[in-house]
Amino acid sequence: MNLTSSGPQRAAVSQWQAGRLVARREIIEALRSKTLWITAALFFIGSALFVVLPDLLGGDDGARSRTIAVTDEVGERVLASIDALGPLLGVEATIEQISDRDEAAVRVADGELDALVRFDTDPPTVLVVDEQDQALLSIIREAVQSASVVDALVEAGLDDATIASTLTPTVPVVEVIDTERGGRELVALLAALVTFVLVLLLAMEIATGVAVEKSSRVSEVLLAIVPVRALLFGKVVGTGIIGVSILLIGSAPVLVRIGIGAEMPAGSGATLAAAIVFSVVGLVQYLCVAAALGALVERSEDVNATVGPLTVVLFAGYIAGRPLSDSVIGLVLALFPLTSPLVMPSRVALGTASLVEVLVALGLLVVGVMVAARFATVVYRRAIVRTGARLRLRDLRT
Repeated sequence: MNLTSSGPQRAAVSQWQAGRLVARREIIEALRSKTLWITAALFFIGSALFVVLPDLLGGDDGARSRTIAVTDEVGERVLASIDALGPLLGVEATIEQISDRDEAAVRVADGELDALVRFDTDPPTVLVVDEQDQALLSIIREAVQSASVVDALVEAGLDDATIASTLTPTVPVVEVIDTERGGRELVALLAALVTFVLVLLLAMEIATGVAVEKSSRVSEVLLAIVPVRALLFGKVVGTGIIGVSILLIGSAPVLVRIGIGAEMPAGSGATLAAAIVFSVVGLVQYLCVAAALGALVERSEDVNATVGPLTVVLFAGYIAGRPLSDSVIGLVLALFPLTSPLVMPSRVALGTASLVEVLVALGLLVVGVMVAARFATVVYRRAIVRTGARLRLRDLRT
């Protein structure tokens, strides 16, 4: 009785240990790969830029300073309009009245003045180096036009109070229904990009590794001492650990920023949680399928062609993830296991995914992992020892 119960226990422990050794081997081999280190470095740099750039680009909340030269013929209403319009467009306009037009034109060309407005011509002439500063030009145009309209109304006999009430526009009040949507969408977009790049890289990595071991007959040596399932899933676990490590390295600047008290974009918690869960589970699914496809090829040079269909599905999910996520097609893609890791976070960010939908999609993704694992086990077992030519799935029936 004891012998019967202890035999399977020893076998299970032996298989677990074998899988752990294979995973350890995959991690050590991956650490020697320059590609993975470069990828981790790029993720880290991108994450650091995401943390630092908003402060660098948006740190100065003050108005942009501009110097406008005007000729002596300028009217008081134009000057008052420039002073009023500047703050509205984020420009701190300094007005300088000049007498020497030629000298002022030279100063504009040299960059000392931003614009020269000549009121000795009809209509007034604006001299600038180029038309890139549209805010500055808008201020000058609006000031000149409004002043000319007021002058015309005064000549028509209207008093200042009537003119002011007539020309004061009705400004609508803007109420934003979902103030958190932008932050959620940004998190979903970045999560989809990271998931796409990471899954694509690791899928190619595991498929190439399996193909190299098959062509060099290393897999036959390993199978003599390691069960097929332990060898396959040891590779998947090892590669998955590498992927999660790269993700942690890349997100280190963001985690540090959050740790010192910085806030995430408003309302992004649920989106980030969905992205993490679906990405990790989806990664396991893709790695299983990629390992099986890698066992079909005879040479590592053929990996791209064999893994191509899987790459197309991944790329389609990434491209359609954002623009179609709130449509019926987006719902289908969010439920389909191969594309849900890329689409579901976007639906959560847009607020179109209910809790039931998220749970159903996650359940289908888990089923997809189980199917992928079964598919990978069968294909890997039958294909890894068959050498001599590139195999197709139909060749494995016999």
